[in-house]
Amino acid sequence: MKISNYIDVLNIPFSVKLPNDKSLERSVQMYILVGEQLALIDTGVAGSEKVIFDYIESIGRKPKEIKHILLTHTHPDHIGAVSAIKEATGAKVYVHAAEQAWLEDTEKQFAERPVGGFHELVGGSCKADQVLHDGEVLHLCHNLTLKAIHSPGHSAGSVSYLLQQENALFTGDAIPVKGDIPIYDDWAQSLASLEKLENLPFPAFVLPAWDSPKTGKDAEEVFSHGFDMLYDVHQAFCEAKDEVGLADMQAVAASMITKLQLPAQSMNPLFIRSVMSHLKVR
Repeated sequence: MKISNYIDVLNIPFSVKLPNDKSLERSVQMYILVGEQLALIDTGVAGSEKVIFDYIESIGRKPKEIKHILLTHTHPDHIGAVSAIKEATGAKVYVHAAEQAWLEDTEKQFAERPVGGFHELVGGSCKADQVLHDGEVLHLCHNLTLKAIHSPGHSAGSVSYLLQQENALFTGDAIPVKGDIPIYDDWAQSLASLEKLENLPFPAFVLPAWDSPKTGKDAEEVFSHGFDMLYDVHQAFCEAKDEVGLADMQAVAASMITKLQLPAQSMNPLFIRSVMSHLKVR
């Protein structure tokens, strides 16, 4: 779907395997920058290359025109198709320094952050061509210029990108979605990153991977909703730990799910990882 002169979006559905043969149905937004050359913001899960290539051909362009793949971070639903797309197109792959190792050795990521069905979601490791740092400006072609903004919390190397031609901010999973499952590695860093992004000149578009594209009033409210989510989760953590103690983090997590009125499938290893990050908050 076209969003603006330079931006198209694709929604990629996928499933995360849970214990007891259950699964969690999710989806991720990935974006195509359409300029003199083509660039991708993330790649979806393994197999998404066919959907991406078919869409590119449907708008009268060719997959070989993909010259850049900019990763917001290296979780499975963002890098699943990167190796296949790089192999097919020769595109240059960009990732933050903090997650280069997870991109180039996906088994290292699986060992450090196991996800159900990981190997079905990720098509393999991929070498980074450019390692990004906060504030770096990327001149992809004459009508595509982006600024990389380090936005850790959801993951250590999360990056947001500001497309200067259209004042569009691609936020990956840096902004928590109110009412959805909280997924982050560091609550305090998530809060700081959200403050950092909110203090940028107000964007015309806020384009998350976790949620639908936002413009106008919706783009403004996405930040306040993200703050609400982070504070609601921390309040639930504080209440739960006071009620059940910290000896059993599963019990803390279960209590938090009830307090936050989250669905039962929220009780999974990624949510427990988020809960554990609150132990560092003072």
